[in-house]
Amino acid sequence: MDELIQRLTQSEHTAPLTDFKTERQMQRFFANNLELLEPGLRLYDAERSVEFRCKIKNVGRPGSIDILAVDADGSLVVVELKLGFGNASALGQAMGYMAWLKKNLHRAVTVRAIIVCRQANPFLRLAIADPTCPNIKIIEYPSHLNPPNPLL
Repeated sequence: MDELIQRLTQSEHTAPLTDFKTERQMQRFFANNLELLEPGLRLYDAERSVEFRCKIKNVGRPGSIDILAVDADGSLVVVELKLGFGNASALGQAMGYMAWLKKNLHRAVTVRAIIVCRQANPFLRLAIADPTCPNIKIIEYPSHLNPPNPLL
């Protein structure tokens, strides 16, 4: 979180980040400010992203990739957004989207994920730290509106 806070303090976008009311608002903010998550990150082709959303819905997943981006090395990056607390379901979503992209593009493509949440619970942190869960990282965004959940 320190790295994101440092980037935010160097940008004009601090206020909206702490005032997300909906995941859609959060999605618009980060889609327009991907460099806050990682330098060099840019949106993947919007038309193909819509195509992926439709196809993913057809395999029984009711949701869709929140943001599909490309990093400086050309790897696809699934950005999974959670308005509040990140848990194991966020990991399951991210891994499912990563697997779908690998299967439906070509296998040589590198796919990784970033889970963006206000606070990750200990189980999610444990899972991400395991070597069997490579290419996924957590970025927590600061919030001055709500105290941390004491149950986490």
